[in-house]
Amino acid sequence: MKEREFAYSSNISYIFIPMNFSDADDFQKVCSEFNACGTWEQLNSKWKYMLKYVADKFDASKPEQCRCFHYILNNDARTRAGIAAADEWYSLGTTGYLDNADEVFRFRILDVELFCFSTSVCIMAFKVNFETKDPLRIAAAQYNLKKVSKEKIHIKTHDPHKIKTTTFLELAKRLVSFSEFSVNFDFFYYAVENQERSNMLTYVEVDNKEDYKKELFYLRRCYSDGYLYYDNEEVNARETYIPSPDTHWGITSEAVVCLVCPDKGNGKFLKDVFFKNFNTQYLFTYVLLLHQKYALYTFLSKIGNGIDNDLETLESYQQQLYEFETDFVFSYITEVPQYQNLYSRIYQAFHIDRIFKDVNEPIKSLSDVRRNDTEKKQKERDDRINSLLFAISLLSIFSMLTDGHTYIQQLFGNFLSETTVSCIQYGFLAAAVVFLIVFAYKAIKKD
Repeated sequence: MKEREFAYSSNISYIFIPMNFSDADDFQKVCSEFNACGTWEQLNSKWKYMLKYVADKFDASKPEQCRCFHYILNNDARTRAGIAAADEWYSLGTTGYLDNADEVFRFRILDVELFCFSTSVCIMAFKVNFETKDPLRIAAAQYNLKKVSKEKIHIKTHDPHKIKTTTFLELAKRLVSFSEFSVNFDFFYYAVENQERSNMLTYVEVDNKEDYKKELFYLRRCYSDGYLYYDNEEVNARETYIPSPDTHWGITSEAVVCLVCPDKGNGKFLKDVFFKNFNTQYLFTYVLLLHQKYALYTFLSKIGNGIDNDLETLESYQQQLYEFETDFVFSYITEVPQYQNLYSRIYQAFHIDRIFKDVNEPIKSLSDVRRNDTEKKQKERDDRINSLLFAISLLSIFSMLTDGHTYIQQLFGNFLSETTVSCIQYGFLAAAVVFLIVFAYKAIKKD
């Protein structure tokens, strides 16, 4: 397994591309194919700040119990996929590749990582670094880049007059298409075509100032400067988290940003330990929550057919939802306050509880409907069978009466008078009628 190295950059953004394969039972096979395809290298990731009952589920050194494997794209595959080297610049802008033009943003793709979960959800993460250090310019670039299927990115070829154009979604698809997988991957399986929007996680170094409300406003929403800034204390309280004077977080359902200020006196720690933790511990914390959201979207897609799902399928969904909740839905992941507080804030921003309710209630309701329908059909079948058995019983009784009348005549006719034999026959008939009435009454009462 590969160990990672981190060179400090004043800004880092992760652009996340979700995808899934159809059957969670293929998880081990898919991971084996990732290991064997020559495109991805498995990382030896240690989630050291997480509690044991969480971290143990993501320990790749114990593959039989690991619920998520972590990979990074190797350099040879990067070249084969047509992704520029880590020191080459892509451009984003309406006028194409223009050096130093105000309307063009330049960035590098430093790495591509992949997280493969046992739920069948995979998350690809493009790690980019922007040329500009201006937080508002970075926000404006992200406003476009989050539209991963529509926004074109450009890079010069060896011919300076030619420009190669693609999108992040096209790059992601290319990275799995030239590897031999036994399953098909469905990208943004929950989104309307051409409306795919990526979540983003961003680290930005900022200058020393009193507050960063404006920078947080634009970056946590990936807004361009065309959106008018407004300062709302209630919204700020809900969408920002400030664990220390030199670390400010902005949190929304679409993006999370961390602003750090080395000039406030803790620069060595921020550029070394904190930067490494951002690219490992904080990254995986965010990916865990993204996975919860994307996995729940998978369930919503499955139950989209509603009443057409049979009872066996719905009960299977209930079992899968129970296993998902057991393995991946955590309220408490660590005793380190800054990690737990951030986790809880993002959990609320993603509205995980609401989405889980949207999944659980239809499955439960549809299961109840299907169960009632099955029970109703079974009762109808039982009623038909009971009616048939009742009719057969009646025929048997009439047959018994006829045979009994004859048998009494044969048994007593030779030594009793005709009147006495007739009394015995009528008595037998009366007893049979009483038995029939009692039998019918009990059968009706039971129904």
